[in-house]
Amino acid sequence: MTMRSPRHGGLYYPQDGPTLQDQMRAREGEPAARPTALLLPHAAWPHILPLLHQTLAQARSLSPALIVLLAPHHGKRKNSALMISAASGLSLPHQEVPFARDAATALATRFSLQVDEEAFDDESSWELLVPLLSSYYPGVPILPILTGELSGSHRNNLTSLLKEIKKADPSTLFVVTANANSPLASPSAEASARRFASSLIAGGEVEGESCNRSSLSSLGSVLGGEWRIVGYMRGGTAYDEIPPSLDEQEKHVWHIGALLE
Repeated sequence: MTMRSPRHGGLYYPQDGPTLQDQMRAREGEPAARPTALLLPHAAWPHILPLLHQTLAQARSLSPALIVLLAPHHGKRKNSALMISAASGLSLPHQEVPFARDAATALATRFSLQVDEEAFDDESSWELLVPLLSSYYPGVPILPILTGELSGSHRNNLTSLLKEIKKADPSTLFVVTANANSPLASPSAEASARRFASSLIAGGEVEGESCNRSSLSSLGSVLGGEWRIVGYMRGGTAYDEIPPSLDEQEKHVWHIGALLE
């Protein structure tokens, strides 16, 4: 098994080693209750980095033995297989981040998991979060899982997989990456993002035009608890709440950070 080389460094996050180290360095934050899962957005770091740090800093007290990173594959059709990588980790300019190969191998004997390196090459949503997760939880192996929109038996497969992981090690930290809406013009973007946020807080099926809703809904059914929103961002600007409209015609995406407590 070999380490994966970054495919999206320099585009979504810094490729230069010293700059990357500086921007990914873990930060102090207001301690939170011990969350069982995090919701982190995905976009180029200039658009979301403060929100990523703000959310992760509130969960610094955790000591997980495993991090499961549930990320969308934006190019896969509905009900495609759950995808994992055969690599042993991600090789950053200054360090190597280990993947949870033992856990992946054990789970593949019981659940439908497809090794798809091309999917991991194409998709940036998981890779741009790995450096930050490794900074806040040094040495903890990460199990990235890519998926499309799921329903029926495919959703049940994911839910059963998450239950098995949680049962095997209750200290596991689950990280879901999803944005609050697909690219839409205002006011549709704000309306969709508010619907996503409201359904997230209410629990149950996640609504709106967001990617990775299946993972969020499955995880909520497995872990229980309540999502607490940490903050909102759009285009690198932080907001206390999503406004009714920004009176702009170009399409934009809202980003949310949250903790499941």
